Amino acid sequence: MPEKKSSGSVWEPDGRQIEELDRYLAGFAEVTGASFTILIRANGDVLCSDGQFPRKDNVMISALAAAGYSSSEELSQSLAFSDDEETNCSQQFVLEGIENNIFISKLIDDILLVSVFSAEVTVGMMLVHSEKLGAQVVDLAAEQKVIEVEREGRKVFQFDEEFGLQVDMQLDSLFLDNKDS
Repeated sequence: MPEKKSSGSVWEPDGRQIEELDRYLAGFAEVTGASFTILIRANGDVLCSDGQFPRKDNVMISALAAAGYSSSEELSQSLAFSDDEETNCSQQFVLEGIENNIFISKLIDDILLVSVFSAEVTVGMMLVHSEKLGAQVVDLAAEQKVIEVEREGRKVFQFDEEFGLQVDMQLDSLFLDNKDS
């Protein structure tokens, strides 16, 4: 039975990679001073988080952030920023509050970063460090793709070897001498 994957998912991190994402996210939060950060899928699935957001749970935050991001992406496509289905507009946005701001950025494929940070922190700092975090996530996803390709290569090799043995046995049985039987 095939593994169940999230709808529209491009990369499914394993347990070790989730731990690595947790470390990356904690480093991002430390360097930016973010009080809460969460990595989510564009469909709202939570991958990992750092910190606690007061008054709300991670599932609700991720669902709302994914919906907000998706609607802004759809709006940019509807306004025809480009002739392609892909949009040329920036894939980050900030919601400004009195004491805190919310930063949402597309890191790769279908993975979004949502971060709550103090109004004292500049958006530029969030942009720079989110790009660094994105590069780390890209490397981790690429590592997984290499592992999957190697795994597929082993499966194909094992099938070919087994098939070769079966063909050899069939050929031997076809060309047996009457004396050998």
